Amino acid sequence: MLRQGKGNIGNFSGSNNFSKEILRSWQKQGDITDIPRYYWADQSFKNNLRRQNSMFYQSGDFLMLREVSLSYQIPQRITEKMKISNLRFHVTGNNLYYFTKYTGLNPEDGGDEGSEGRYPLPRTIIFGLNLAF
Repeated sequence: MLRQGKGNIGNFSGSNNFSKEILRSWQKQGDITDIPRYYWADQSFKNNLRRQNSMFYQSGDFLMLREVSLSYQIPQRITEKMKISNLRFHVTGNNLYYFTKYTGLNPEDGGDEGSEGRYPLPRTIIFGLNLAF
């Protein structure tokens, strides 16, 4: 998956500001750096922004806690004292947590070039009560 916020060292037109990361970019044989070669005014589209380089990708592995539902029914000996025939509480949570090292919003979105505008899945928690007289 494309690493979020890590590819903005490109300069297609030659008129944009630079990232200070280009100061560490590869220049000549033997240079040791984590930034690939920078191309000024990249009209030939050697693609400073999304070159096929491991720097621009990260693992999208994840484990998701998708849905959890918990319910508790009050014992009948207690509900009888309250003159209630049935009382049950419940809570359900959706999209609770991603276990991942992915730094983007959502490892499920695919991380392709169009994913920058996507939103994470909403986390919802629903509380409920069932009551019968």
